[in-house]
Amino acid sequence: MPISWFIFGFWAMGALNTTGIVSENSATQIVSLSHLLMAMAMAGLALNVNMVAFRKAGMKPFTACLGGTLVLIGVCYTAIQLFL
Repeated sequence: MPISWFIFGFWAMGALNTTGIVSENSATQIVSLSHLLMAMAMAGLALNVNMVAFRKAGMKPFTACLGGTLVLIGVCYTAIQLFL
């Protein structure tokens, strides 16, 4: 089973930030950097999409992805409303 290694980094950074070792200013800068890196990763993924193959796949995969995205948005929105 493949492991998403970034999760361990995510946990480590969360634990490090929780201890208070990282100053608030540094944490803010790291978060800004993470936004930039995430945008670069998303752009890299988008640049590797073969639109011809995507179009050939038809509406079923598109509809499934759209439905999954809408469910995820609904779950996240509900969690935010309940817990924040």
